[in-house]
Amino acid sequence: MQKILFIVVLVLFFVNAQAQQVDPKALMDQLQNKPQQNGKIKCTVDGKLFTEKAALISNGNKGNFVISTNLLVASNIMAIVIPKTATGIYPFIKIKNQETVIVLASGDMYQVIDGSINVKNNAGKVSGTFTGTVLKFVGKKPNMKPGGTALPLTGSFEGLSLK
Repeated sequence: MQKILFIVVLVLFFVNAQAQQVDPKALMDQLQNKPQQNGKIKCTVDGKLFTEKAALISNGNKGNFVISTNLLVASNIMAIVIPKTATGIYPFIKIKNQETVIVLASGDMYQVIDGSINVKNNAGKVSGTFTGTVLKFVGKKPNMKPGGTALPLTGSFEGLSLK
């Protein structure tokens, strides 16, 4: 069952990544070949806190970056696309089929519908916080869609670098 869930999540991520102009092959290559994932991401969604190792990945010639948990080993999966690693405040993408999706180990899935990412870059070390609003996926598989009551999202990331 976990293997099927992993495959479904991976497919959803690739579809979502493609819609966000993320090169999925480059992303997977970097995740698999990134021996040191010294960064971490903490996230609280729907009252559930998780902490995972994370990496900052360049999206090749697309010009943006992804802050991601390791899709191959993480219990909870999240990938945030940011336009640059420079210090600044950036919105979560709100265009249909391009939103950030969070998948928890419990199987619960959430879509970010609003919020911002506060990025700080100190000599190449990237950290920051994010806040927003999510909707939980509801319905029966395979027709689950975000719906219901809007829930708060908060989190932070630290220790990320492209090196």
